[in-house]
Amino acid sequence: MPIRLPRILVAVALAATTAACGQPAAVRATTGAGATLPFAEATLDRLVKEHGALDNRQLPLPQAVFRTLDADGNGTLTRDELLRPMPTGTQGLKASALSARSEMDRLADQLRPKAQGGLAAAAADEPATAEPVADAREGRTIGGWLLGRYLRLVGHYGSEFMLHPKRHEDRRTPADLGLTYTARTLTAEDGIRVAAWHIPAASKTGKAVILVHGHGASKAIWLQSVVLPALHEAGFDIIAIDLRRHGASTGDHVTFGLHEPRDIAAAKAWARELGLDSLGLLGLSLGGASSIRAAAADPDFKAVWDDCAFASFRMAVLSAASRFQAPFVRLVVAAVLESANRKVGADMTEADPDRWVGRIAPRPLQIVHGEEDPFILAENSRVNYAAAQEPKSLWVVPGAGHANSDGTAPEAYRSRVVAFFSKAL
Repeated sequence: MPIRLPRILVAVALAATTAACGQPAAVRATTGAGATLPFAEATLDRLVKEHGALDNRQLPLPQAVFRTLDADGNGTLTRDELLRPMPTGTQGLKASALSARSEMDRLADQLRPKAQGGLAAAAADEPATAEPVADAREGRTIGGWLLGRYLRLVGHYGSEFMLHPKRHEDRRTPADLGLTYTARTLTAEDGIRVAAWHIPAASKTGKAVILVHGHGASKAIWLQSVVLPALHEAGFDIIAIDLRRHGASTGDHVTFGLHEPRDIAAAKAWARELGLDSLGLLGLSLGGASSIRAAAADPDFKAVWDDCAFASFRMAVLSAASRFQAPFVRLVVAAVLESANRKVGADMTEADPDRWVGRIAPRPLQIVHGEEDPFILAENSRVNYAAAQEPKSLWVVPGAGHANSDGTAPEAYRSRVVAFFSKAL
């Protein structure tokens, strides 16, 4: 069943659409300063009908959210204004909006370069104005503010979902499969502590595959996949890691391939200590994207198996926004990108796999994707495949969902993954 945004955010988005279209602003609220705020009466009627009296107890906007908005910078919006309780009823909604009627103008300036035309087109009809000048004009200005507030909230929460997933808690270990292993905490070059396992092969071959999990998961997911036992039985050592901000590893943010290659580099250093000199990477989703960038920058990795990586951070956000049925999806993508980049303090699109995948050649690359993946569409892998150089191969698995190709076609997956690394390493 599709996941939907809170009804109040959808209502606010609808209100923004109504006001931005310039409907008659028949209802006004007066503040202590004597200024007036126009609002489409039909919009107010709809909000009241759906939500009753709109006050700070009913709106799902706790004070912490307003503090975040304030910290992000909102021009003339002061902390007192942001934290001021909203009076009961529609008059309170209108009065609270008054002092921020130009917020969309400022938001547009911040997001326009990242929207690739979407936000610019939406904001083009709303240049900054010092004061309302006419009912229709004022309606568009307030509509812009509502849309700006909606985008700021969804941008914040959307980036939180992307950057700070709930940690995957799974206490299973390779011992549960009857495998001997060593657990170790590695240190990445930026100080992040990376939890890792080493599962030695039955006999020493010097060959190893580093397994890299996906978003919101941990190294324990390999215990339920055909991949780990298949490679182990084929004579490969296995190193499995928890990426930063996942599992037992430290880290403040998931960075979608920007800094995760440092975690993979820490695993490589451990492999070298163990006498493993022929290394391959197998990554799932976020792990696939991180593996692509790691291998593109480090020729010591001799082969890459990428399962369902996104082609770009933008496409990953677009998939999530579409999944949540977010109104104004192109603007939401721009807002989430801007918010995520600000929190991480870097441009995460610099790590986009479609920018790096072409640098893996002449080492072999296998790309896998589930045809029915609802989260990261198979088109992502087709984009990456088109950007890659030979030798490369694309396997789209019929009927498979996200990160489930090994479960949908286990025997084919097992035989292919073993054959790939046996030949490459």
